[in-house]
Amino acid sequence: MPTQRLSMRRIKEVLRLKHFQGLPERAIARSVGVSNGVVHSYLSRARSAGLSWPLPEGMTDEDLELLLFPAPRPASQSPQRPVPDWSYIDKELIAATLAIPAASTPAANASLNGGTADANAFVKAV
Repeated sequence: MPTQRLSMRRIKEVLRLKHFQGLPERAIARSVGVSNGVVHSYLSRARSAGLSWPLPEGMTDEDLELLLFPAPRPASQSPQRPVPDWSYIDKELIAATLAIPAASTPAANASLNGGTADANAFVKAV
């Protein structure tokens, strides 16, 4: 289950402490009452969005949230994940199943079907 986001007031406080006060991430984490990883995550998101302090004039909490947490793109539109060639995969799977050799002796067949063959018959077959 994903963790709940900080309030916009606390996110703005993280940005202010970093860019205006120049505090290190650990000091910010202690001041805001969150982990170092949370502070790092929000600062990374702000850096990716091109945000610093002071925030642009007239930016609302909703605007800030959209910049920090953009809607995820569908996997089919992501450049890092190409769509597989399903027809090629299907052909390869069919070829792999056809290439499995059948057991050549009745004792070997029985051992493959749950081991019902007599152990001596299997040893003789091998």
